[in-house]
Amino acid sequence: MSKQGKDLERFVSRIEKHLLPAGFEVSVRERAFRDDGRQIAEFDLVVRGMIGSAPFKWLIECRDRPSDGTAPGAWIEQLVGRRSRHNFDKVTAVSTTGFAPGAREFAESEGVDLRTVESLDRDSVASWFPSCTVFIRDHYANLLESQVIVDGVTPDRLPEIRAQLQQHRLDDLILATPDLKHRTSVFAAWKLFIHANPDLFDRARVGRLPREVALTAQYRNPADRFHLVTDFGALPVTHIHFHAVMSLNVKELQIEEILQYSDVAVEEPIGHEVRASFRGRKGISAFSLLRIQATGKLAVEIKNNA
Repeated sequence: MSKQGKDLERFVSRIEKHLLPAGFEVSVRERAFRDDGRQIAEFDLVVRGMIGSAPFKWLIECRDRPSDGTAPGAWIEQLVGRRSRHNFDKVTAVSTTGFAPGAREFAESEGVDLRTVESLDRDSVASWFPSCTVFIRDHYANLLESQVIVDGVTPDRLPEIRAQLQQHRLDDLILATPDLKHRTSVFAAWKLFIHANPDLFDRARVGRLPREVALTAQYRNPADRFHLVTDFGALPVTHIHFHAVMSLNVKELQIEEILQYSDVAVEEPIGHEVRASFRGRKGISAFSLLRIQATGKLAVEIKNNA
């Protein structure tokens, strides 16, 4: 298996982030400098946090060199030197090609944890990722315009409020949150409406081809109402009529790779990632499904590669 170094580091960092206690941070490709500003080192992954009242700093270095064979003992020696020179409390070595026997022995004697990353086939993860066709629902919702309905407006104020609204864009911060502590926009209210109603695309009978729809968000509970910020004060919003273009496409995921991140000492997996892709509206999108072995926790990430 061969992958770019940055890709390997991102994979390891995503797994470790799900395992770390609250308050810990992971930085990728962190640089170290001398007092005169000259760079003296770059670290693949650095994990920082507090254990009790004491600070903790952990170095994770990744190696992906298939043409060089297994990771040698000399690499482990370098990491031990880095741990001492840069005051790391812990160091871990991650390799995509395993470790030479001498490297394993030296790492054990120096307290360096060893991890491997390898590719698996579908049968190897069938217990939690069945060998079947997987589909993803690709939602598209583009807000065109809106109409904000407020309460407590006298007829003589309506023309001025309408004129004020016509001057604003959908992403202008003309609304206040129900607690009146924060400003927000009609566009943000639209996104919240979409996310709070996952069956909206089905109820609106939206299909593969984009079509215009009219939807209404009703705020019956006064405690849930936005407020329209005007020159005459904050007015409670009872309805927002949305005019949008929407579509719903069902895409088949093309499974490209399944990775396993393992602890060499106990020969047990720590986590897995299923990598797939699908063709969306803006080109090819990447799909990632992470699974943490100890908890069975799943995490999905979708990224547009266009």
